[in-house]
Amino acid sequence: MRYQRIVQKPEQCGSACLEMILKRRGISDLTQEDIFEIMGMVLDENRLNLFFLRYRLPLTAEYHPISSIHQAWNDISDIRSFLINNLRESDIIANFWIRDLGHGHYALVDSVHELSVSFCDPEPRRDSVVAQFDALPVLMSSHYDGRERGFYVIKSSQA
Repeated sequence: MRYQRIVQKPEQCGSACLEMILKRRGISDLTQEDIFEIMGMVLDENRLNLFFLRYRLPLTAEYHPISSIHQAWNDISDIRSFLINNLRESDIIANFWIRDLGHGHYALVDSVHELSVSFCDPEPRRDSVVAQFDALPVLMSSHYDGRERGFYVIKSSQA
């Protein structure tokens, strides 16, 4: 696995993902509790970048809603190319709906396969999740709660 898995505290899946990224990169000792206190439950590009700036973390965040990926590509399988290209140098936090939990969730893209993607999942009841590429547009759509989801690409800001 690409990440040392950290089990999330209640409502802290996004914060746990950020802690795993910071630990993998060896750039901070902030815990998910620290991050949650600062960031809250919902991640967004602006708040992530302000967080990185405030704590002098050499990172930047870019948000890619699933609809922007569909508009850019004609074939669902090209989501695979997006993930492979960004995973080379970056970390990717996916935000998707989990049907059995009944709410949105954050997990880290761990590896990309021919037809699926594996996530390092901070959810206590599972340590990894595999999703087929063709399921992601549905799981990230606004169908469930009116909120579109997608990917946060976390990159190094150092040249």
